[in-house]
Amino acid sequence: MARVFTQAEAKRLGLPGRKALEIVSGEEGALGVTLRLVEIPVPQPGESLRSPHRHCDHEECIYVLSGKGTTFADSGEFPLKPGDTVLI
Repeated sequence: MARVFTQAEAKRLGLPGRKALEIVSGEEGALGVTLRLVEIPVPQPGESLRSPHRHCDHEECIYVLSGKGTTFADSGEFPLKPGDTVLI
């Protein structure tokens, strides 16, 4: 079965410190994948960075569209820039 998902159909998620759209998930019939479009704004003076978190029961794959940042994992610290993909 094939299905096209539009950004207009995406569910807006109230995640702290970022704007997130959930485009594909189990709610739409996906069996083993979730796709989100996430924007993480640069913190303004006085704002704190997101706190670290873990996903122990599934992998996470991040593709950087624009900007730069750093992700931290058990295997080290990884700088990220546009075009990079990280699998955690």
